[in-house]
Amino acid sequence: MEHRRDLDPGELRAVLEFLEVDREVPSRSYLGRLQRAYKTHVPWETASRVVRSATVETLADRPRRPTEFWQLAVEEGTGGTCFESDYALWALLDALGFEARLHVNDMPQHGGVQHHAALSVALEGTRYLVDVGMGMELVAPIPLLPSGRVNVGPPEFRNELRRTASNRWRLELTGDVRRFARPELGSGMLYEFVDRPWDPAAYDAHVVRDYGPHGLFLDAVRVTRTNPDGTVVRFSPPSTLLRFDGERWSEETLPGGDRASQISDLVRMPEAPLRRAFELIEEMAANAPLVAAT
Repeated sequence: MEHRRDLDPGELRAVLEFLEVDREVPSRSYLGRLQRAYKTHVPWETASRVVRSATVETLADRPRRPTEFWQLAVEEGTGGTCFESDYALWALLDALGFEARLHVNDMPQHGGVQHHAALSVALEGTRYLVDVGMGMELVAPIPLLPSGRVNVGPPEFRNELRRTASNRWRLELTGDVRRFARPELGSGMLYEFVDRPWDPAAYDAHVVRDYGPHGLFLDAVRVTRTNPDGTVVRFSPPSTLLRFDGERWSEETLPGGDRASQISDLVRMPEAPLRRAFELIEEMAANAPLVAAT
């Protein structure tokens, strides 16, 4: 299978039309509009990833490189998680003339370290942290300042970034979303941005490995949809719905019934990949080896 990461002029036009953004000269304001457009047009979701992992035989062919990722987003309404999502945004920014670089960062979770993707973008003498792979938390480019703290976003989604070492910045949630989005982290920390750019080929190899035996988000359906009006819906297994109505957060349980159909309606995502992912997860559970009681 051919693996392409660069967008040709026709593909670039199709992506910009899909995002409802015109082509402009690179600037901070344009970068911010592209980030917001991505988050309101492309869902953060694991269903496509579950399906790819279970149905594409060759490991190297499982990741959706940027050209395929954007084609599927435009034609089928799917999205992805951090590695493929930020990969796709990187390719778009590169095609638009931005100086963007790929990074793999440290995300402490459950007593260990799990890797997370992000981008750095250099503009007008300042570098910015840009990330569309967190679902709903990161809402705007954040300057990578040499010292001090910088906050971006409204109170409901406030993010804080501060330098902790010569090549590290700590990203935290400080807004109201904190108690819902990452309760297991306690401190509100999302991850440490590591200022070590990755060569695209090395990054691609890492994306491939994340579809391997220890890859993340391969065994459950999770979806977050950010709407143009600022409202948010997040589905988390087994049946939790988190909503933001523009003013306040609420949490509820998905009613019994056809989960794929209900989630599709709630998050404006096609039903087919959701349904197939649920079927595959049920098959995996049914075929899992039994563990003898001790």
